Amino acid sequence: MIMMRAVMSLYEEAKLRVRVHHGSVLSLLLFAMAVGMVTEAAKEGLMNEILYADDLVLTSDTVENLRKIFRKWN
Repeated sequence: MIMMRAVMSLYEEAKLRVRVHHGSVLSLLLFAMAVGMVTEAAKEGLMNEILYADDLVLTSDTVENLRKIFRKWN
C-alpha cells in the first residue's frame, strides 16, 4: 500500500499532451515485425527478456547468467 501511494504521488501534478501523428497505421506493424526479426537471434525466451517497443528488460537468477545474457544481446 505504501508503494502504491509513493508511485501515485509521482503523478499527482502530471500533465499530458497528445500529439496527432500523421502516417500509416501499417508503419507500427512493420516496425514491430522488423524489431522481431532483428532480435530473433538473441532471444532465449520470455523468461529471460521482455522486449517492448524500444525497451528491453533482462532478468536472471544469478549475476553471472545476467552478464551472459547481456553479452549476447550486446
